[in-house]
Amino acid sequence: MITWCLTPLRDVPHLPWEVQVKWRDKSTSWISLKAAKEGDPLGLAELAVALKVQDELAFKWLINHALRQRAGLISRLKSNVIRKGKTKFGIQVPESWEEAIKIDEANNNTLWQDAMKKEMVNAKCAFKLLARGDKPPPGYNEILCHLVFDVKLDMTRKARYVAGGHLTNVPPNMTYSSVVSRDTVRIGFLVAALNDLDILAGDIQNAFLSAPIFFYAGDEWGADKDRIVVVVRALYPSYVFRGFLSKSGSLGFISCLADPDLWYKPCIDSDGNEYYSYILVYVDDLLIIDKNPKRFMERIQGDFTVKKESIGPPDRYLGADVRKVEDDGAKSFWTMSSNSCLDKAIKNLKAKLKESGLEYNKKLSDPEYRPKQPFTTASYRPELDTSEECTDDQDNELAFRPELPNLGFNYEEIDKQTEFMKKAYPDAVEDLSPNAPVPRGKPLSMYVFVDSDHAGDKITRRSQTGFLLYLNSAPIIWNSKRQATVESSTFGSEFVALRLASELIISMRYKLRMMGVPIEGPTHVFCDNEAVYKNSSIAHSTLKKKHNSICFHRVQECVAAGIQVMHKVDSADNLSDILTKSLSAHIRKRLRSFIMYIRN
Repeated sequence: MITWCLTPLRDVPHLPWEVQVKWRDKSTSWISLKAAKEGDPLGLAELAVALKVQDELAFKWLINHALRQRAGLISRLKSNVIRKGKTKFGIQVPESWEEAIKIDEANNNTLWQDAMKKEMVNAKCAFKLLARGDKPPPGYNEILCHLVFDVKLDMTRKARYVAGGHLTNVPPNMTYSSVVSRDTVRIGFLVAALNDLDILAGDIQNAFLSAPIFFYAGDEWGADKDRIVVVVRALYPSYVFRGFLSKSGSLGFISCLADPDLWYKPCIDSDGNEYYSYILVYVDDLLIIDKNPKRFMERIQGDFTVKKESIGPPDRYLGADVRKVEDDGAKSFWTMSSNSCLDKAIKNLKAKLKESGLEYNKKLSDPEYRPKQPFTTASYRPELDTSEECTDDQDNELAFRPELPNLGFNYEEIDKQTEFMKKAYPDAVEDLSPNAPVPRGKPLSMYVFVDSDHAGDKITRRSQTGFLLYLNSAPIIWNSKRQATVESSTFGSEFVALRLASELIISMRYKLRMMGVPIEGPTHVFCDNEAVYKNSSIAHSTLKKKHNSICFHRVQECVAAGIQVMHKVDSADNLSDILTKSLSAHIRKRLRSFIMYIRN
């Protein structure tokens, strides 16, 4: 903390400026102007303006820079705080109870009101209303509670009653609940199929929690507005449920260090095979993966209220349709699809078209149904369209198939590649966490397809990175993102993409090990650029650009450490090509047939 006192006087310009500082222990001392600039540039700039010394050479640059930064921060803060008109999937999302009512009135429906009523009915069991005029209990802290709104993937309106724990000194475990990541969920479905484990889903109603906090009821409480409300339970089962799952609690599970909402427990089946049981927690949604998951669900039901209708093999999770496929001649596996989301999206599209005086499934060439706007006078001729029509039951799904793909590797060449690169990076090794659990169950192999569309953005001429990560035959992570730099060559953009893929591979290998999943060999990386393939597997080239050189050496070091090996693949067979550019229909359909499972 600076007590703003400056020296020297203006009539002694040759002496250095100093600032008197008052420290937390109330002592004071003089420090150089340079140190003060580093410690509190904005405060120093404001002082200089207040003392009218802003034109002095020692302050001139600092003031312009610091005040410009302050103006930018204030501008961004204002835009975040007062932004209006938030939409999701084309649906206006309210920011308050009053706005939700207005939106429903404007749309002549009660969708947001129904969501609020449902949430308040479920949430009120966590509260105790005091009589009007009563004071809050001694030792209780006041917080603010309010409704937040969202639109789910199936277009269902959703309201949640939350506590503003950031406004008071309340422990975070009373107001916050983290969630399991989506790639961890996909790994869970794959591991279940790989090790012949069953999956059971459940939805916890509410969890008890002693919370010395209260708030005043708002408009959403109707006639009870302004009464004091004491929190007697947690709204969502975060802290208490974690304690119940933990090794020191009832179930004896361990939180995964790579994803704290994945819990694992070493088990042995009736044949003596060792494996891990898993519980995945997404706020109040559970997935239990085990040989007999009912035993853990019954234990949970003994201490928590689990909705009876939610208990069973999952058919829907995190907005996706889920089903188990019994494939002839192969292991059963799980799939995810967006059928329900698409059905609701089409329903909403029909309603919007009807509002505009149009009709769904009519020919655009028919003048009666052709929109009147100039931009819709398309030359599309449906009678000339030769695209294969989908049936009502046909759909593409993500399939978490456990079998290994038959790619016909030459493992002698793979070993030579690693040995050759090891000569250039003799000290390169894969970092292995010393606190990872002992691997159990069948191993997984990792495959990554990488591509970049050089200078694909016609405005900025930045390249597009795309990569697709498989575990065995299951797609787990995919990404399509514009690169942060403009690359002057395809070679440079491909190496930037490879470096990003290498970082993803390292993090995924760490996550699998922390889940106790064994990993089979190095990760197989596929790219379609001959020069990039050779330079990432043969250590004889150099690059002049610094950031390209960093990417170049990072990829080579991963090869030397045995983390990954490189493979050349034809452009027509590079699955990540679908993530980097617009493709013709027949190419897109071909690549999608390799990535997705076609439901018949």
